[in-house]
Amino acid sequence: MASGLWQAIKKDRELGRQVWGKVHSLQEAKDYIRETSQKNPGPEMIYYLLSQKDELIGSFHLHTFSYFDHKVELGYWIVKSFEGQGFMSEALLAVENELVRLKFHRSEIRCNPLNSRSVKFALRNQYSHEGTLREDTRVEGGFIDTAVYGKILTTHL
Repeated sequence: MASGLWQAIKKDRELGRQVWGKVHSLQEAKDYIRETSQKNPGPEMIYYLLSQKDELIGSFHLHTFSYFDHKVELGYWIVKSFEGQGFMSEALLAVENELVRLKFHRSEIRCNPLNSRSVKFALRNQYSHEGTLREDTRVEGGFIDTAVYGKILTTHL
């Protein structure tokens, strides 16, 4: 999967997008995947989005599971050239349907409040802004805020 991630990162950079700042080679993509797994050792499910040509165009993550509280946190990423075409909303709907089937009650999206595309994605998919955690996430050079969006998936268990 590291090779597909590296190809997607290079494609994004060709389009002028400045994401994945620490990844500049295939080896660094492998290191990123390994380090992320070590930093987040809990259960995580990753769904990879592939184009009709079998190229990696994005991913959808389910993490921070609470089986007791029937809730989960969602994360996502898509190659810039595939933004705005509904792929993430379609993937989100499929994931939400599966979460309901598994009796999850709530899902959350957490993102940088300055990331307007993620904020619009959450709102467009009926997630409610529930607040912003100040200086909640550590980044190089300091901390950034985290906006929390939530959605009730079921009306009862």
